[in-house]
Amino acid sequence: MLKLFVLMVIVTLSMGLLVTDVRGISKSKGQPAIEDDLDVLDHYPEKEPTSAEDYYEQGMLLLARRMHQEAGGQFRKALELDPGHVYSMVGLVAVSLRLDDMESAVDFSGKAIKIQPDSAPLRNLIGERWMANASFADREKSRAEAEGRFKEAISLDPKFIPARVNLANLYLSMKKVDGAIGEYMAAIKIEPENPELRRELAYIYLNTGEIDKGLQEAEKMVELSPENPVYRNGLGEIYMNQGQLEKAFREFQQAVTLDPKHAHAYMNMGKVHLAQGSSDKAMEEFNKALSHRPGYGEAYAGLGDAYLVKGMNREAAQEYEKAIGENAIKTLSIQGFASVHNNLAYIYCEEGRDLDTALSHAQKAIQVVPEHPGFADTLGWIYLKKGDYDEALKNLKAAAEAAPENPLIRYHLGAAYYKKGFKEQAITELRKSISISDDFPGVEDAKRTLAELESR
Repeated sequence: MLKLFVLMVIVTLSMGLLVTDVRGISKSKGQPAIEDDLDVLDHYPEKEPTSAEDYYEQGMLLLARRMHQEAGGQFRKALELDPGHVYSMVGLVAVSLRLDDMESAVDFSGKAIKIQPDSAPLRNLIGERWMANASFADREKSRAEAEGRFKEAISLDPKFIPARVNLANLYLSMKKVDGAIGEYMAAIKIEPENPELRRELAYIYLNTGEIDKGLQEAEKMVELSPENPVYRNGLGEIYMNQGQLEKAFREFQQAVTLDPKHAHAYMNMGKVHLAQGSSDKAMEEFNKALSHRPGYGEAYAGLGDAYLVKGMNREAAQEYEKAIGENAIKTLSIQGFASVHNNLAYIYCEEGRDLDTALSHAQKAIQVVPEHPGFADTLGWIYLKKGDYDEALKNLKAAAEAAPENPLIRYHLGAAYYKKGFKEQAITELRKSISISDDFPGVEDAKRTLAELESR
C-alpha cells in the first residue's frame, strides 16, 4: 500500500512447539532421544551396538535423518534383544506412520501400551507420534488416534500437563479453539505459576480477537517471570498492537536491558519510533538489530519503511530487496513478506520504471493477505497505470468497500471510473476523497480531475 499504510504495526504471533515429556517411563539411560534433534548426529556411535538400548539410539538417529527403513531395522533388532523395549515399539510407530503403514502403527502402539498400561507419559508420547503424522496421509485418522492417546494419558493422570498441552495444540490444528482454551485453562489450574502456559493461552486469545483476555494472560506471564527478555518483548508486542506505544517501548527496553543482544526487541523499538514519526531514531534501532543479527529480514524491512516515510524511495527499495534476499527472507514474518512486496510494488509503480515487476510484487502481497485493502489498492492502481481498467476497478472497489474512509483509495477508485468513462461515479468518488481529507498523495490531481468533470 502507499505511505498511509506504511506505519501499520503488525505483531506476528506463533504457536508454541509440542511438549515432549516422558518422565515416568522406565528407561535405563534417562530420557529418550528426540527425533528432531539433528545435532545429535554429530555424536553417532562408532562402536557396534550390543544392547537393545544401543540399537534404539541408532534407530532414533536414522529416523532423524529420515532414513525410515533403516531406522525400522534398528528398532526391530532392539526388540529381538529385548521384546519389552517400549521405546523401540514407539519408534516403530513413527516409522510406520512415515511409511504410510497405518495398520502397523496401530499394532505397535497397542503392544507398547500392553507393556505399560498405566503410563500416562507413554500414551502421550504415542499421541505425539500420531500428531506428527497429521500433516501427511490419512490426516483424520492420525488426528483421531493422537486425540485418543492424549485423552487416555489425561485419564490416567489428570495432572500430566504435557498431554493437556499436546491435546490443546492438536485442537488448534483442527480449529477447535474452545477445546484448546479449555485444556490450557485446565493446565494453568494445575500449575498457575507456569509462565509458558500463560504465554500460549495469551496467543490463542489474541489470535481469536479476545484482546483483553490475551493481554491479561501476557501480563501475568511477565509477572511470573519478570527477568525473561522473551516474555518482556512478547508483552511489548501486544501493547504495540493495541496502540499503547509508551508501554510497549518500556517492555522492549526491559528486554534489551536483560539481553543486550535481543535483536527482535531492538527491531520492535524501531517500529515504535516509526509509528511515532521518528524515522531517524527508528533507523538507529533497526541497525542495532542488524548488528546483533546480521541478515535479519524484519530489520531490513523496517529500514525500508523508514526510508519510504522520508520519501527516499530508491533507498527504501534497496532495503526491501535485502529483506526478500535468499537468506533474509527466512526471517521475515508472513505480514512482513506481504508488506515488503506491496511497498516494492508501490515504489516501482510510482517511479513508472517497471510496471510488470510492480505487478508481480503486488500479486505476491495480495496472495498472502488477500483481504488487505491497502494491498488491493496497490494492485488496482498498477492495473490502472497499465491500462487494464476492468481489473483496476475490480480491485479498487474491493479496497474501497474494506476501507471506505481512506481518501487515497477513494481517489484511486475515482480515477479508475474516470478512465473507464463513468463520469458520475468518478465525480462521486473524487468528491468523497477530498471531503475525507485535503492532505493525501495525489490530492491536487484529484481536485483537477474533479474540476474538469464538473465543468463539462
